[in-house]
Amino acid sequence: MIFSAMSLPLEKVCTLVCLSGSPKDVSNVLIFPFHQGVSCSIREIPSSLVNKLRRIASFHNPEFHKAERLRLSTWDKPRIISRAELTEEGFIVLPRGCQVAVEQTFTEVGIICNVED
Repeated sequence: MIFSAMSLPLEKVCTLVCLSGSPKDVSNVLIFPFHQGVSCSIREIPSSLVNKLRRIASFHNPEFHKAERLRLSTWDKPRIISRAELTEEGFIVLPRGCQVAVEQTFTEVGIICNVED
């Protein structure tokens, strides 16, 4: 179950605030609560950036490629495993280990990221 940042106690929420240099595509402040992972509202960022974030948390399934090399059936094995979750509240949640890659992605687009504990 995914919780919103408002439903968590304050001591369990760490935020990553991003200040944008160009306000035409991305809002000035994006807040990423770190509760179950790095989460961001998909309403505040363009869809191309959401797709980049989804690709950060995806990797090739080694079982699929092993079965493919052995010429076994692959019908029940996904080719790519994605750990990104899109919630009903309009958030994308990535694993905590993706924090550095998320910061690099926002830096590439011209967004300055500051981590606040």
